[in-house]
Amino acid sequence: MPPTRQKLNDPRIARFRSLKNFDKIIDEKTVRCKCGVIIRLDRPFRTTNFERHIKSKNCILGTDKQQSLYLFFDQNQDSEGETESHECLPCIGLFGDSYTNYATGTPSGYGGGERPEVAGKRLFPEKFPQDIPFSRKKLNKDQIQEFNTTLQATSLWKIDQFEGVIRSAKCTIMTTNLSGLCGECIDLKKNNRLKDALKSRRATPSTTKFIPKFYFNTRLIGLMKNQNLRSLWTCIITNNNDSAMWASLAQMGMNGAFNGEKTFTELASLMLQIKTKEEAGINMKGLRYSEHLTHFFSLLSESSREYEVFRKELGGMSIQRIRQIRASNTELITDPNLVLDNVTKFACIAKELKWEGPILLMTDCTKIRSKLVYSQELGYITGSTLPSSEVSVSDINDIHEKIRNIYENNALATQVRVIVLKIPIGKIPPIVIAILPTKGDESAEQIFNILCTVLDFARQNNLNILSMGADGARSEFNAQTKIMNSSSTYFTFDDPFYNVHFKVPVIHGRPLVRVQDPKHAKKTARNQLFTGARHLSLGIDTIRYDQLYLLAHQDKHTLLKRDVLNVDKQDDAENVPSDMIGLFIYLFVLGELCDAYLNRKIDHKARIRMVMRAFFFLKVWKDYIQRCGSIHSSKWYNMQHSIISMQSFEIFISMAESLIMLIMIHREYYPHYPLFLWEHGTEALEHIFGISRQVIADFNFYEFYKIQKRVMYRDKISRAGLINTSRDRTSAGGYVFDIDGTSLSHETIECLRTWPSEDDFKEAIRIGHSEAMSFAEYLQIDNRTALSMQQLIRRDEHSSDDQSNLEIIDDDEQDDEQCQNLAESIEPQKEIENIGTAAFEVSRLLLDESDDESNMGNENEATNISLVTFPDLHYILSQKPVHQKQFEKFDLLFTPEGFVNYKVIIDTRKNHDAFTRHSKSAFNKQAQPETSETTEKSGLLNLNNANRLITELTIDLNVQENCRNRRKERWEGRKRLATIPIAVGTNVHNIIDANVSDIYNLISGGYLIIYSDNKLCIAQIISMYEKQD
Repeated sequence: MPPTRQKLNDPRIARFRSLKNFDKIIDEKTVRCKCGVIIRLDRPFRTTNFERHIKSKNCILGTDKQQSLYLFFDQNQDSEGETESHECLPCIGLFGDSYTNYATGTPSGYGGGERPEVAGKRLFPEKFPQDIPFSRKKLNKDQIQEFNTTLQATSLWKIDQFEGVIRSAKCTIMTTNLSGLCGECIDLKKNNRLKDALKSRRATPSTTKFIPKFYFNTRLIGLMKNQNLRSLWTCIITNNNDSAMWASLAQMGMNGAFNGEKTFTELASLMLQIKTKEEAGINMKGLRYSEHLTHFFSLLSESSREYEVFRKELGGMSIQRIRQIRASNTELITDPNLVLDNVTKFACIAKELKWEGPILLMTDCTKIRSKLVYSQELGYITGSTLPSSEVSVSDINDIHEKIRNIYENNALATQVRVIVLKIPIGKIPPIVIAILPTKGDESAEQIFNILCTVLDFARQNNLNILSMGADGARSEFNAQTKIMNSSSTYFTFDDPFYNVHFKVPVIHGRPLVRVQDPKHAKKTARNQLFTGARHLSLGIDTIRYDQLYLLAHQDKHTLLKRDVLNVDKQDDAENVPSDMIGLFIYLFVLGELCDAYLNRKIDHKARIRMVMRAFFFLKVWKDYIQRCGSIHSSKWYNMQHSIISMQSFEIFISMAESLIMLIMIHREYYPHYPLFLWEHGTEALEHIFGISRQVIADFNFYEFYKIQKRVMYRDKISRAGLINTSRDRTSAGGYVFDIDGTSLSHETIECLRTWPSEDDFKEAIRIGHSEAMSFAEYLQIDNRTALSMQQLIRRDEHSSDDQSNLEIIDDDEQDDEQCQNLAESIEPQKEIENIGTAAFEVSRLLLDESDDESNMGNENEATNISLVTFPDLHYILSQKPVHQKQFEKFDLLFTPEGFVNYKVIIDTRKNHDAFTRHSKSAFNKQAQPETSETTEKSGLLNLNNANRLITELTIDLNVQENCRNRRKERWEGRKRLATIPIAVGTNVHNIIDANVSDIYNLISGGYLIIYSDNKLCIAQIISMYEKQD
């Protein structure tokens, strides 16, 4: 590459400039003599070969000191016909004082294209009409990307700011011209727009501050946020002598300032390697990269352009080598359908790891962008729900018929179902065994058949499937239930005294447990409070969203607004509550249920107590609402408004049953393998979805399939724990990943493979039942004896088998549900201030905290780099279980007088809470889709032509139904209230506004009119909800 202004003062270049007949440096090992001959150097910037040339007869300027005609012509005017050279060399681009000043003084990376304001108005006419000036600030991320791509596509030249070179946008990269310029760059020299740009005034140190900030939106500038790097930068700009900066750097390093900055220290070590090789005159082949740097370069290379800039300045692996490593270290299926070979691949991996323990099965769906794409490697049109045999294409003429068949059958996929298998150890990533297109309307029978197929494939490969995880969706839950009822043999657990009878099917000789994802359950428990359609009744108190809102706005509490506002995106409320005892108990009971799965340190006996407490409490609560509905009125006490949804109820009950059975099965079938309950569920699969969204925010089916190689490799990096790939969150909503790369201690592993005895089970169940009854008694929702409690559980077990009672929560329909007037609240017996403080402490159930991601390698070696080691796996397989002496003793949650022991409950939640508040800085990079290289092969259908035809046919056939908006229907229904016939002589104003007007304001404790079931009712306001942005 030609030298920049900074490099012209390099002493190695100065030696060449002092030699006679020297013309220019093409790159570090190639120079040109004034006689026109290009000389290759034996070492970078070594003058020996050039001096030998000018003294030889080959140089026409050095033979007899006869001046050459070459000197009488302008050497800067390269002839376009100058095409003969000894070899094809890279185009050197336009450089020199004017070009270098322009390149190093402009913040843009390209020029000569369409003016930004013209391009912006043309691309987004709805945002910028003729009378509104264009502004980048009004564009979102996708629009900015489209805008920048358009400017770059219309540009005439590219600017290499780091080398100070200008090249044509159509530069051919290589040239045989003796001038070193390709034909396109030669033509660019004559371009008038470039000449005008060269004459324009560039930025100066005093005017740089006026450059728009979007030009500086680069990852490298983000590195300056590091405090230590800022100190170094300050040292550099305030001291012209570099020695002061290096002295400061050395002092910081000796003081341990960079101990926590592993990436920085590894890069510094790499730079030492590079400089040592340069000084010794050794080429850069054979550089050694640590595992940490390999991961770091892989993450940066998701944007090839930014990575190349980084690599030029600081060094790094080549893009080609990174792709080789990524491909060789990723176990990826080659057929997205559910086939035996995919399961066999997983079985081979388990065999290599010598794993004979339990295997986890999990499945879930995610939305995709509907699009049909022809896949050359698969041989059929992807993106439809039809079997691959019906959409296979052998000739381009088949596409018309296939596309028509897809639309006639309404088989355009809108979701993708992914099935994974996983060894239940955190550092070992899951393996995708199927990627199935779907429309999101699968029945329980269809999912049941898919799961049965997976179980049959697992049996053929001798895999021990222990659990099948799902997120609690109704169809998946019902499919799990069908599997639970499909066996003739069951593994059971019974406690006759409390009438507890759990069972799981034995399939292919091994018990199988259905598991609902605990983090989805945690989110479900939170969302029950965030909907205005429910008013949960718990005896002497009610549970409402405004209670959380109040806590979030109190200065003495650390419950943040981000944990309450805009989490459900439906109703944000503001009201001042009088008590929070119901909220306190609700959060404690369900928080303990979820953290029985998610906590990594508590023993199994404590987990049994936690889930059985929730099991008994939920049963009592449901019976209380049913009894109140029958005694008082089903209008005010019913299963639709006064308690959590029935689907959520079934999920929580199922979680208690699943945990008990998992512990029992591990004790009987896998006693040497610890039970890591947080691995069960769908978190590993959700992590795959999350990484995929970072790579492509809105992918179609084919894109999702193609990016899995990058996704799986990044998942390995995240689980290795060497580089933090998580990001800070601004809201507590959504799914929070807890992919922890740290290994468990040996004490924790031994604790989790120490199994409770039968007496331990019964004691934990007894204490859980006692605590549930004490909470119910405290809330005045239970006055039954132990015998009636057994009858209650038996009666509720019969009703829980009826899956038709399950309810799907629909946010749009919840807006229509009318809030009912409940029974009058009874003042609690405890002081309000103490209850509010205690309620805050346990309200961290609702906080899903952010957490959401050395072997040496040789770049020039073909061997694979070992991404991770599995110390947990090695310890489990090599060490026999060490029996723990005793389980932890249980603290009493109630005083002997029957009062709640708030301090014990708060301490218990702190010890069992699976998340803690912390903030981490992380890369949040959204990369472009990785495109595979496609080549024309004989006998293969042309990929571009096929997809172009599919797009045209899709546009013609994609006629969507004009569905009516639900909110519009509700608005029209609201207007129909005005036509309700009113009795003669009765004057009712503002009936369509519930009698709320400027005169009759809506206030807490006031009254309003409700029209329900053809009746006009008067209701009292308990809580007020207000929509906020």
